[in-house]
Amino acid sequence: MRRLAPLLAAALLLAFAPAAQATTETASSGAVTAKFSYTKKGDFQYTNLHLTIVRSGATALDAATPPSCTDPDCGFWPGGIGRTPSVSVSDLDGDGEPEVIVQLYSGGAHCCTFAEIYSFAAATGTYANFEQNFGSGGYTMADANGDRLPELEAKDPRFDEAFTAHAASTEPLVILDWRGGKLVDVTRSYPFLIKQDASYQLRLYKHERRHRDFDVRGILASYVADEYLLGRSKSANKLLSKALHRGELNRPAGTGFAAGRSYVKRLKKLLKNYGYVG
Repeated sequence: MRRLAPLLAAALLLAFAPAAQATTETASSGAVTAKFSYTKKGDFQYTNLHLTIVRSGATALDAATPPSCTDPDCGFWPGGIGRTPSVSVSDLDGDGEPEVIVQLYSGGAHCCTFAEIYSFAAATGTYANFEQNFGSGGYTMADANGDRLPELEAKDPRFDEAFTAHAASTEPLVILDWRGGKLVDVTRSYPFLIKQDASYQLRLYKHERRHRDFDVRGILASYVADEYLLGRSKSANKLLSKALHRGELNRPAGTGFAAGRSYVKRLKKLLKNYGYVG
């Protein structure tokens, strides 16, 4: 009987434990209403992430989100997690047909924020999905140029851990427009915002380089990327050369990332591959 007591106690706890509660977030614009539902199973554990889109009174989409999440316990979380809305409806390109945006988080120590953008496809009468991974930096939606259409402002996740560890990495500015059913990089159209980001990266670099145990290679890469977008590659290369001769591109040693002249070579190669040159 003594052996059964703990089992009975556990069974009673399970019987009277509160059931997991489903949450539904709703957003609307014009004739489009989106309902994003999910169930919290525990701290940082969510299941059954589901999106329903009703357009002009008819259900045009009723499916799991992200579409790849075929397992109800696939590991994604609602991006807002109760602090901000995880779903929004907004006409991103000004064509009169609102898009549905679901913000998700993939979990993990420092990754990743996803935007699942659903646009209406007249040919099929349903919604097509476009997925963008914004890495650990996330994104914000705001009208950056006064055209009454939102842009997505973020950081370039390709720079995270490209030159140093995540904790010492920064990423240059990225601004995206929704065009033709996909997100398009329009960062160069916003030189004022690029200059702001470059100034921030430069201040941070100058502050951290005073600490000999801090790896500035990630910050410096982001600053140089901003400067290249602004057409100021000569001044950026001059700063790189000074950092090289001061030994700043070699510290801390033994991290496994490119150092010294190899760092400069790798950075310039990635800037070209990523479209920062020209």
